Amino acid sequence: MDETIPLPEPIIHRIHSLLTAKEAARTTLISKSWYTAWLTRPILDLDETEFRETRRRNNYGRYNHDGFSEFAKKQIRRCEKSNQKIETFRLYLEREPRADWEASSLSYELVLTALRLGAKYLDLKLNGSRGGKPVLPDEVLGAENLFGLSVEGYRIIDLVRDQKVRCSKLEHLSLKDVSINPGVVSEIMSACPLIEKLSMIEITNFNGGCLKSTFYDAMICSHKLTHLVLCNVRADALFFSDDCLSSKFPSLKDLTLELWYLHNRNEAEKKLRVSVNSLERLQYVSRHGRPVAVEFDVPCIRKFTFNNDSFEVPPVVIKTNSTEWESHVTMSRFRPNTSMFLELSKFLTQLSQSKLYLTLKVDSVERADYEMEDLLGLPCTLQLENLTIETKYLASLIGYALFDGLFRLCRPKCITQHLLYVRRYGNEHGVTDDFLCKILERGTKGHFSSPFNFFYGLHGLEEAYVLAPADEAVGVWRLLTSDLCSDNTAFASTDGQGKEVRILLKWKEA
Repeated sequence: MDETIPLPEPIIHRIHSLLTAKEAARTTLISKSWYTAWLTRPILDLDETEFRETRRRNNYGRYNHDGFSEFAKKQIRRCEKSNQKIETFRLYLEREPRADWEASSLSYELVLTALRLGAKYLDLKLNGSRGGKPVLPDEVLGAENLFGLSVEGYRIIDLVRDQKVRCSKLEHLSLKDVSINPGVVSEIMSACPLIEKLSMIEITNFNGGCLKSTFYDAMICSHKLTHLVLCNVRADALFFSDDCLSSKFPSLKDLTLELWYLHNRNEAEKKLRVSVNSLERLQYVSRHGRPVAVEFDVPCIRKFTFNNDSFEVPPVVIKTNSTEWESHVTMSRFRPNTSMFLELSKFLTQLSQSKLYLTLKVDSVERADYEMEDLLGLPCTLQLENLTIETKYLASLIGYALFDGLFRLCRPKCITQHLLYVRRYGNEHGVTDDFLCKILERGTKGHFSSPFNFFYGLHGLEEAYVLAPADEAVGVWRLLTSDLCSDNTAFASTDGQGKEVRILLKWKEA
C-alpha cells in the first residue's frame, strides 16, 4: 500500500475488528501505518486454540497452556504499560487438562486488567467439560461501563452481602453452558433495563431448580428487548404463559426457541402456547427426543424458520394475520415412509399462505414403509419456492418412494439437490446420481398420467431447466432433455466434495 495515502487509523481499527487475531496480526506486514494501528487497536483477542502443539501424523495435539498464559499476560501488560484503552476483550480458554483453579486464576487476572483498561465488551469462553466450572469474577457484573457481555463455560454465583449488579448500561447479554440460579438472572435483568439482545443456551443451575414463571416477575423493565434466544433451557410450561412474553417484552422482534424439556409437564400441559404480538422473526428448533406440541400466536410474523431433528413431525401450529411472510422448514432426519409424508403434508398445508422453502436431509435407509395408495388423496398443488434435498447413496426403491411422495405432496418452483460424496467398501466413489433428472425429463412428456402411476405428481410438469455441475462456472441453464440426462460428464463429480444440481420447474396452469 502506498504510504503517501495511508488509511485513517479508525478505519484500520474497524477492519481489524472484522478479523481474527491471527488475520489482524498479518496486516502488520502491509505497511508501517497498519503496524502502528495494530499496536493501538482497541481490541484484545486472546485465543488459546492457536496454541495447540500439533503432531506430525495428524493435526491433533495438546495445548501449550504455559505458552499461552505467558503470551496473554505479556499482551495485556503491554496495554497496561502504555495506558492503551481496550473497548473489546475476548478470552478463549481450553480447560483440559488445566485445573479449574488455574482457569479461574488466569481469567481473573486478565479480565480485571481489561476492565481497568476500560473494556466495554467482554467475550469470555471456556471450552471443555472436565470437572466443574470456574467462577466468573464478581467484578464483571459490577462493571458500570459494560455494554456487551458474552459468557460460555463459567459459573455465576449468587450475589452476597453488599454485592449489586451495576452494569446498568448493558445492551447485549449472552450466556451459554453457564451455571446460574434464576434469581441471579432476574437481578441482572432488573438492573439492566437497556438490554436489547438476550441469549440463554444450555443454562443449568446448581440448586437443581428450573426457570419458572416467577423468573419473569423481575423483568418489569425489559421493554427494550428485541432479540431473545432460549435453547435447552429447563423450564416449566408456565414459563411461556399467554401474558408473559407479550406483556414483559412488548418490543420483541426476534425469538429463537429450542425446547428439549418441560418441567412437570402433565397431560393438561401437553400443548404449549406462545403468544407474541410484536414478533416478526421466529426460529423454532425441535430436537430428537420428546416432542413438544406448540402453538405460536404471532399476528405480525414475517419469517418462520423451523428445524426438526426428530424422526417425526412434531405438532406445531402457526396462527397469524400476516399476508406476506416466509416459512423455511428443515427436516434433518427425513425418512421416505407413508406416515412421514402424511405428517409433512398436514404441517406444510397450514403454512401454505406463506412463501415456502423446504429442506430435506434424507437418511440412507435400505427399506421404507411406503404405500402409494395411502397418498392418493394428497392435493399435489402445494407451492414451494424451493425444495432442497440432501442425500447420500439411495437404493432405487427408496428413490422411487422419496420422489413419488414429494411430488404427490408439492409443486416446487426450484429443486436444489445435494449429492454427498460417499466412501464404499474402502474406496472413494464420485457421485453420478442422475435419477431425479431422468424422472423429471419423463414427467415433461406426460408419462405419469394415472394416479396409480409412480410420480403421478409430475403430470402437470411442462418444462425443466437444469444447472449441472459442469455448467455452474458459466451459469448456463439447459433445457432438460433425454440427451442431457445421458451425458454423464454433465452430472459426474469426482472432486471428493459431492455435487449440487439445481433444477427450475415450469408447471402447467391448473
